Amino acid sequence: MRESKYWTKVYERWTNVGQKKICVKVSSEADLIEMKKKADEIGIPNYLVADAGHTQIAAGSLTVCGLGPVESQHVNIITGGKKLL
Repeated sequence: MRESKYWTKVYERWTNVGQKKICVKVSSEADLIEMKKKADEIGIPNYLVADAGHTQIAAGSLTVCGLGPVESQHVNIITGGKKLL
């Protein structure tokens, strides 16, 4: 899945069909880190977000693991079984 042409195609399709996004609930930062590891293993673009600490969340707390853009079946490998928010 790491071929540049493949990701270009996925990105173009994603931008042309409305940039679909989902949110799933995890119970801990460890769950976010595990999602990132799985994404890395199968080559899905991802990014862990650490909170800036300007609200009630402590600075540096991991709050989001962004995945993709990627086709739904690949996201499901990682997010399957998690509850949608």
